[in-house]
Amino acid sequence: MCESLKFHAELAESARAPTEFRLLNNSDSIMVGCKNDNGQGYRVLLSLLDQSPNGGTPLCRHINEVVQKICILEPQLRANRQRAVLVIATDGESSDGDVAQAMKPLRSLPVWVVIRLCTGEERIVNYWNNIDKDLEVNMDIIDDFLSESQDIRRVNGWFTYGEPLHRLREFGIVMKDLDLIDESKLSADQMRNVVAML
Repeated sequence: MCESLKFHAELAESARAPTEFRLLNNSDSIMVGCKNDNGQGYRVLLSLLDQSPNGGTPLCRHINEVVQKICILEPQLRANRQRAVLVIATDGESSDGDVAQAMKPLRSLPVWVVIRLCTGEERIVNYWNNIDKDLEVNMDIIDDFLSESQDIRRVNGWFTYGEPLHRLREFGIVMKDLDLIDESKLSADQMRNVVAML
């Protein structure tokens, strides 16, 4: 997870793409990719990522706070035909409530959600897949690179899945056909869409 977060922090900083990182315990949110902070947020985040994670998994509190921020940005996002991207990198369940309930307001907001699973534990994978199925939120659930490439190979053997595309999906690239590529065989039109995007 740390290697993935470091990659995305560097991408946000290099692209000057303002990105809020939230570590679940013992840290305020950290902005990376801001034009006038001289890389301060990036350096703070990297130093925190070198520490071992500890504590619970208060996902609901953080999701509620992010939902409030997206609600404030909603008119601007809609006016610009944009979406916010919410990436949740996790290896477990929430320790502070019902994640599905916390995520319900996202159904009506201009947002794309990426769940980056950092575990292959079947119970956790099923937990997040059930949330995806029940919520009807625009969401993509992504495993680690190796597991994701194996899942894609099983249903779309024609496609060679590489780490650059995996990182783009983690970052929140919005393309529904990419969300489906590890779930079912793509139709000819979907295949053309994916190839054209590449």
